[in-house]
Amino acid sequence: MKKIFFLGLVTVFLYSSCERESYWIVTELYSSGNTKVEQEYYLDGDDTTFIYQRVLSINGNVYLEGALKNGERDGLWKSYFPEGTIWSETGFNEGEMDGETKTFFPNGKLRYSGIYSNGEKDGEWRFYDSTGAFIKKASFQENKGQ
Repeated sequence: MKKIFFLGLVTVFLYSSCERESYWIVTELYSSGNTKVEQEYYLDGDDTTFIYQRVLSINGNVYLEGALKNGERDGLWKSYFPEGTIWSETGFNEGEMDGETKTFFPNGKLRYSGIYSNGEKDGEWRFYDSTGAFIKKASFQENKGQ
């Protein structure tokens, strides 16, 4: 039992010591000199791998952010209204919209929600007014429209 515990402890130590250290770099500026795009990356030998991106508004607030994989959007991406409240959340897979998407009103109420499959609307989408009351639903089949 002590050997198993010790082996587990060594495994956790080795795993945690092998984590890559990440860094942030500004990759694009506004003409004013303010940061427009910043990306998180890590170094793997001579290779640079970008893993996260943030797009900032001219006043410095985060406008858009999400994970990168092989230089493409991958995973959950979020966009924000100028005052900082959430505007939308959309899943991506290898650069294409894929998975659940939600869009919100400035007051935080859900505007609509639905699913993307391979970049196309798919399945039931639900729409709401600015008070949160249900308005309608629409059904989509991938690559077939409404």
